[in-house]
Amino acid sequence: MASALVRKAKKIRRRLNWISFCHRLLTVTGWTAWALLIYLVGSRLVLLPAPFGGVAMGVAGVATLILLVWTVARRLGVFEAALRTDQTLGLNERFSTALLLRGPLGEPEQAVLRDAQAHTDAIHPRRSFPMGIKPRQWGAAGTPLLALLAVWFAMPQFDLLARREQQQRQQAAQAIAVETRRAAAERLEAIAKELEAVKVSREPLFAKELEKDLNALARKLSEQKIDVPKAMAEVGKLKDRMESRRQDIEKQLARPGDLQSKGLGKNTREMAKAMQQGAFDKAAAKVEELKQKLQDGSLTDQEKQGLQNELEGLAAQMDKDSPLGKALSEAAEKLGEGKTNESMAGLETAAKSLLDMASLLNEMKSLEALKSEMDAREKELANGDLCEGCRSGGACKGGNCPGAGCKPCEGAGQGQNMGQGQWTAGDNRNQGNGMGAAGIGRGGIAPSRPHRVEFQPTRPPGQFTPGEIIAKMKVAGTQAPGEAKVEYEGMRAMSAQLAEDSIQNDVMPLEHKSLIRDYFAAIKEGDGAPTQ
Repeated sequence: MASALVRKAKKIRRRLNWISFCHRLLTVTGWTAWALLIYLVGSRLVLLPAPFGGVAMGVAGVATLILLVWTVARRLGVFEAALRTDQTLGLNERFSTALLLRGPLGEPEQAVLRDAQAHTDAIHPRRSFPMGIKPRQWGAAGTPLLALLAVWFAMPQFDLLARREQQQRQQAAQAIAVETRRAAAERLEAIAKELEAVKVSREPLFAKELEKDLNALARKLSEQKIDVPKAMAEVGKLKDRMESRRQDIEKQLARPGDLQSKGLGKNTREMAKAMQQGAFDKAAAKVEELKQKLQDGSLTDQEKQGLQNELEGLAAQMDKDSPLGKALSEAAEKLGEGKTNESMAGLETAAKSLLDMASLLNEMKSLEALKSEMDAREKELANGDLCEGCRSGGACKGGNCPGAGCKPCEGAGQGQNMGQGQWTAGDNRNQGNGMGAAGIGRGGIAPSRPHRVEFQPTRPPGQFTPGEIIAKMKVAGTQAPGEAKVEYEGMRAMSAQLAEDSIQNDVMPLEHKSLIRDYFAAIKEGDGAPTQ
């Protein structure tokens, strides 16, 4: 009999849990529909970044999880189902009491079981416990669902914040930036190929390593594996390496800024002029001519003596430790000693040194040209995120452009299209004498002379003197002689008033109050109280 009651209770429990689940399902469905309706209306008014489908899936997943947790946490047990049955059907705890009976049962317990069995036999879970969903619950869940469908099919797409145009501009700017990176990558690869033609006489691995790094950077740019700031930083490092190599070559080519032609004859004057202009190959050809004259024996002793003096004069203007200076000095010395062959060997060494210098000069010019190309690539990368208007110098068209409506000013004026400044770019680009090539820039702003400012510490006039002693009071519990600069009567009256206030308001031991009161009372009456 007890087992039959337990089976009946389990059936009722399943029915009650199912009814609770359906009620909770309607509640969660209504909440979910309201949330999706709000997002859908917002997405139709303005363009939101997340698509509605993805948001709907996310919200539905969260709602399902909430429903499951809610159902598991609030599910009924067998005894709770029996209690709910007694309360709903008015069984006066017959069903729940019968389920609590355990062990050997006497006649009263058997009677309780029979009574409970008689009342529960007529219970049918589905008929006795209807679903009980009220119309307002259907409305609370159905209204947002119908509104969601209506908005989905009937409400057009608006763009109140004009985000669609902004997104299109951003996409166009991004496409331009990608194309700029690809073009920069192709040009960097071309620069790397041009490095193969650069002759590096002192560091043969320099061009190969630089070419390898350029190709690696170009590959990263073409595959979009590096952003613009990092790419510009890499380009800057490569430019620094080029500049370091150029400065090293310039040190190796160091020579007097102006070779003096005084004391030089026709044999060495043109050679010195060619060296001064940086035409080291022409200077080497002149040295070869002198060597050929010595080899042919077409010079007289007087001409050899003059050539010796000219070589000594030219070598004196050179760095004595440089290969060229040593070779010219040795050739002059051997020529004076009458050792023509050894003098010719010195001239041959000098010619090779001049050819090496010509090679270094060509390398330096090639590095300068490549560095200019690197500057152009760096500028392209820097302008890659600019819109078409800013890139062409016109009005900004927005998007990702950092210009935000700014137009480059002309000249060195006040900016913001307020006119040209006082100093403009120079137009003279002619080739000058010497090894310097034509300038690349377009002039600059005349430098201003800094103003001299000096700071001198000063101290304001003032004088510090000890102040007058107004009174001496007890220090560390000892009585000090009294000395005052004010009238005694005023001091006594003030002290008495302060003592009275302290006695009335301050917290002090009771045994001290009477002593203090008597002391100042004696002062007030003038009956021989101490003055110190």
